[in-house]
Amino acid sequence: MKTNPLKREDLDEFVQCYNPENRHQRTPTWSEKNPNGRWRAYDYEELINRDRASLDIFWLRDESLEESDNLPDPDVLAQEIVEDLEAALEQFREIAAQEVVARMLELSEIRNGDVLGKNRVRHRH
Repeated sequence: MKTNPLKREDLDEFVQCYNPENRHQRTPTWSEKNPNGRWRAYDYEELINRDRASLDIFWLRDESLEESDNLPDPDVLAQEIVEDLEAALEQFREIAAQEVVARMLELSEIRNGDVLGKNRVRHRH
């Protein structure tokens, strides 16, 4: 998410397929002719006849992901997660600090009776 943030347009295909206005008009994109389609309808019989009744979507494969055998050690992954979380927290701290400074300036102006900048000293030329 840090290097490739989620954008609204990333969800457009899902929203279109999900069709929240009329769920009865949903159109799957997966078929035997198009096995790379991401949206597939399952009927009850197909689900219940599986070995274990599960809603796991095993047919969806993301080829951009590495094989699990090639993943870094768990401690390396954990450290990367910690670093990402710390970077995110630092960004939130910076935003919060900016908000505090802005609020302090606003309160200072209110205390000085300068809510709209009317009481500011004007320099003569």
